[in-house]
Amino acid sequence: MPSLSKLLGGSLSLSSHQPSDTPAALQEFHVRAAPHNSKLKAVHPAGYPETAPPLYTVAFPESSKPNVVLYRGDASPYNTIGDASVSILSSTIKLNLRGQPLALKASSSGSGKFTIQSHYGTLRWIPSEISSSYTLKNEAGHKIAQYKSDGWTGNKRLSLFVTSDAYFVEMLLLSILAGKLQNSSALEVASEVAGAAAGV
Repeated sequence: MPSLSKLLGGSLSLSSHQPSDTPAALQEFHVRAAPHNSKLKAVHPAGYPETAPPLYTVAFPESSKPNVVLYRGDASPYNTIGDASVSILSSTIKLNLRGQPLALKASSSGSGKFTIQSHYGTLRWIPSEISSSYTLKNEAGHKIAQYKSDGWTGNKRLSLFVTSDAYFVEMLLLSILAGKLQNSSALEVASEVAGAAAGV
């Protein structure tokens, strides 16, 4: 069972002891619309009902920055633990998690990949070519986590293949949601530009 501390090897580098085959998920979280406000996302450990108090809540302010706000528990200003500011004019997304700045950089190739630079080392979210899922890999190419659809419900599931601390889970939640927002915004702009060029 690979632990985060072992994979980090004391110097916080996810690089060793990773099974060669796809490992079983050691932690899983549901990401779904909050029952009382569909504009919010509620995050629960797998197996918890959607009516249970959320472990985390995520908000997506539409008219102001930050564009993604992460709360521990309910969406109260007092519970804010992180945020992300997305800009289609920049390949870098500014993240702030528990007072620590993080850099999330989108690939310049337009592949939809984005990289997290943190004290855990360099981690990369890679989109699937055949589905809407994303896989997180370390520099050695080992699979660390996956974010994918949870059946046909429209909900999402975050699966971790290493045991981890709360900060690591929070970093993955904030980075994947900010990265997906960046990618979807870029696609919308590209579609508008293409439509204008075609006279649509």
